[in-house]
Amino acid sequence: KEVNDRLRAFVAANKTMGDVAPGIVAAAAKFVGFELNEDQKEALRAAAGNRFTVITGGPGTGKTTTVCAILRALLKGHADWTEKDIALAAPTGRAAQRMSEAILDQCAGLNGERIVDIAGKLEGSTVHRLLGGYAPNWKHNEKNQLEKKVVIVDETSMVDIYLMHALIAALKENCFCCPMCLIQLNVFSFSFYH
Repeated sequence: KEVNDRLRAFVAANKTMGDVAPGIVAAAAKFVGFELNEDQKEALRAAAGNRFTVITGGPGTGKTTTVCAILRALLKGHADWTEKDIALAAPTGRAAQRMSEAILDQCAGLNGERIVDIAGKLEGSTVHRLLGGYAPNWKHNEKNQLEKKVVIVDETSMVDIYLMHALIAALKENCFCCPMCLIQLNVFSFSFYH
């Protein structure tokens, strides 16, 4: 119930990415040599309209590519944002490292875009390291929230309810959060609506 209540408050505070124009979102769906498929575009549009978007899909269905497109849209819409405004996290250090590398690989061909430089500086961490410790003594919590504008969490199916509660409590209401999890379905996105 506490996670549900916090999510509702988080989503109700501000339902959009901010001032990211629809044209920027559409351009973010185009990569060198390919374009996002319709399910991925739907996820990108959902993320553009909501502060909390969950992206799910089986192996190789394009979750990381979709996240790269979301980051592109955010960075094009917010020229003052840097790598310090973005957190990449996962339940394990290895998963966090893989996510950082995958986002960098996906963005590598986008010559001249800020995302390439910023992706090279992004360093994934465990959710515990992002929060600064272990329960119940988190450094970042509802009283000392993370100074991040974007938090991307990979493999959230491995995050238990207590850790998810701590993470959500540590997010400022103007933060954009995108948890990803692996399930054996096609890529789809849904947003938590109030």
